[in-house]
Amino acid sequence: MEFQANIPFIKQFSANLTVLPQQMGSRLRASVDEESGLVGDSAFFDQIGVTEYQEIVTRHGDTPFMNTEHARRMVVPTGIETGDAIDKLDKVQQLINFESPYVQAGRMALGRGIDDKIIAAATGTARTGKEGATSVVLPASQKVAITAHPTTPATSGLTLFKLQEAARILGEADVDPDLPRYFVCSERQKQDLLKLTETTSVDFNDRPTLVDGKITRFMGFAFIQTQRLLWAANVRTCFAFAKGGIRLGTWADMVVEVGKQPGKRWMWSYYINLFAAATRMVEDMVVEVACADTTGKVTVKK
Repeated sequence: MEFQANIPFIKQFSANLTVLPQQMGSRLRASVDEESGLVGDSAFFDQIGVTEYQEIVTRHGDTPFMNTEHARRMVVPTGIETGDAIDKLDKVQQLINFESPYVQAGRMALGRGIDDKIIAAATGTARTGKEGATSVVLPASQKVAITAHPTTPATSGLTLFKLQEAARILGEADVDPDLPRYFVCSERQKQDLLKLTETTSVDFNDRPTLVDGKITRFMGFAFIQTQRLLWAANVRTCFAFAKGGIRLGTWADMVVEVGKQPGKRWMWSYYINLFAAATRMVEDMVVEVACADTTGKVTVKK
């Protein structure tokens, strides 16, 4: 008789799920202005610009009309979606109920999609004019070069001088100092800052900048870390911005559909989509900061 003592052995699997490394949804959405409930094939965000004043030099003079500046930005929505299904045969063989984790993973994926829209809008081309026909790029005056240095220009990562330059550009544009300011960077730039005494020493900061190994605030910026920033030829495109400088428009936020597919043996499935667009509202409120980043990794899409 063939020896088959292993037949009664039981395969044991964990009843817990492990979430693999990924960005858990959007990290940028809360930092930008948002307008929801939009309709139509495009949307316009109107702006009021600068007006002037004049001295009163006569009595009973005419009321002045100073022709206040007006501008607008146009956005066109694009949709993103995700979904998945669990075959009935797979479902009866599983110890774990995957339905809720599948939906959660889908929500996180679309949250990352929102960040991709915001990142692209921050330093990309905006559309302005009455009909949105004019393209506006971020001017060179709003960019801190990868070689920026006070005395000896040279390729570098994120430095104290680059942060100072970003703050200077916002300040010289008269961006309201009371508006929240953000600096978006990747892990490599955070490591660059951790090497600086000025970043971590209490002698240079009136409140802690390092909390649990994370740089939370420094030089007036709240730091947001994401690996989704544009990366090419060992250059990571970081950016600083003030609240109001970027706007997200949503036509339809995440809509989750869960049900059974009659044409697919009544298997369980889910589907999520959203329709949104983002734009840079004001060039003066956004600063691009180029940083050397030799990690050799392209933009992370997970």
